[in-house]
This record gives sequence, C-alpha cells and structure tokens, in this order.
Amino acid sequence: MLAGLKKLYYSEFGEDLSDFQAEEILSYFIKTLGPSVYNQEIADARAFLTRKLEDLDGAFFVNVIGARNVMRSAVELDIKKVVHTRPQCVRSHYDHDFDVEDVPRAPGIWQYGLSKMLSYEICRIYSRVYGIQTVF
Repeated sequence: MLAGLKKLYYSEFGEDLSDFQAEEILSYFIKTLGPSVYNQEIADARAFLTRKLEDLDGAFFVNVIGARNVMRSAVELDIKKVVHTRPQCVRSHYDHDFDVEDVPRAPGIWQYGLSKMLSYEICRIYSRVYGIQTVF
C-alpha cells in the first residue's frame, strides 16, 4: 500500500515520499476516513440483512402458505391429483458420485430452499392423509 501511495504522490506532484512520510499520510487517512468507512459498511450489512429477512417472508408465504392453500383447496374441492414442484427444482443437478439411487432431500441453508422443503412436506402429508395423488 505504501508503494502505491508513493507512486501516486510522485505522479501527481513530481516529488518522492520517504517511507516515513508515506506511513504518516496513510495513518492520517486511516484515522480520518476509517470510522466513516466502517459505519458505511455496518449500514450496508444492516440493509443487506433487512432485505434477506424480507425475502424470507416472501419465500415462506409463496412456498409454504401457498402449498397449504393448494392442498386445502384440493381437499375441499375433492381434487384427487396435484402437481407440486419439489425442492429438487431448486438445484440444477444431483451429484451421483456414489451410485446412490435415492438421493436424500437436502434443501441447504438458504431460506428459499428451506421453504421449498417445508412446502414439500405439507404436500406429502396432505397426500397421505387425504389420498391425493401428488406429482412431485
């Protein structure tokens, strides 16, 4: 970083900086700008997490509550067959390195995958309890 500062100073002012001078300038900028940069990073992180929490609400409502509403409606309207996009649709592929035929469900840790897994469980339970053929 010091080498870059010395190079910039020379290209802008045509003078060389000693290592001591470059360290002092860098130290000054870190002390002066550091707190505001840190505070901006905190604000950015807070905004990011707020958006993620909003995404969680949306994913939960669309996938989990939506699946429940569809299956409840199927029961009320005596619909015997439902198509549901299960969590495998979230991943682009499965890893078949170990010749496993029945790949276990693994939604990951992100909220969309988890909400898809919950919606799958709701459909599976309704299918078993009410005899609805559910295509996953």
